[in-house]
Amino acid sequence: TDDHAQTLGSGFESDPHASNLVMYLPLNSASGVADKHHEISGSGGSSSAVTTVDGHGGSYETANDNTISRFYGSSRKFVGSNSAGDIIKFTGNTDIQLTGQFCIEFWYRWETNDSTHTVLANYNDGDDTYYDLIGHNSGGAFKIFIGSNEMCLESTAASVGTWYHYAFTRQSDNKIRIWRNGVNTATSSGTTTDTIFPDGEDQTIGGYTQSMGGSHGLNGNLSEFKVYKGIAKYTSAFTVPDNVG
Repeated sequence: TDDHAQTLGSGFESDPHASNLVMYLPLNSASGVADKHHEISGSGGSSSAVTTVDGHGGSYETANDNTISRFYGSSRKFVGSNSAGDIIKFTGNTDIQLTGQFCIEFWYRWETNDSTHTVLANYNDGDDTYYDLIGHNSGGAFKIFIGSNEMCLESTAASVGTWYHYAFTRQSDNKIRIWRNGVNTATSSGTTTDTIFPDGEDQTIGGYTQSMGGSHGLNGNLSEFKVYKGIAKYTSAFTVPDNVG
């Protein structure tokens, strides 16, 4: 059941920003890790190929979780550690690479915040290195990097065992912002126009691959992972969306 003691189905509601939606991973038992953005009314483009990857060579798995959910009666559970963890992988392409305004949002529930954990990382083939894009520190505060530069960090931490809605945006002023449950919790002092999800470069959800040390494995549950291109979507305090549209 979800936070409302209901088991929800996998139907999709209308999204007013659907034309800007370029990736949508419900991360539920019905969809697995498949990109479903093309099933949202009004969205265009083709689905990105998304797979699970063994990031450890051991027993840390990512799988559907039918006991903890925010929507659908299920979510995607990651049981990694700071040194290992299974991941979700996709490759940047011209449909999803973000060169201007963007919004990356998801629901996240910590299992633990005992160490640094990665939600989203980018592989830079120029120097054969993975960089954190979105992750949180051992205190439970989220941060966002562009390349190797930390753009902003939340000043307050979230709590373990609670679902939170997060959004990471770039507006027309090229500043990076973090939103937690509809509140702007961090804004970059500087600006960046760097491309996110460059064409042909690997991106990972839940940590790094084993070839890069299998590190920063996520320990918690994710749901409703979405990427919007060409729009920041959130530019002022907002009511957290409480549906799957």
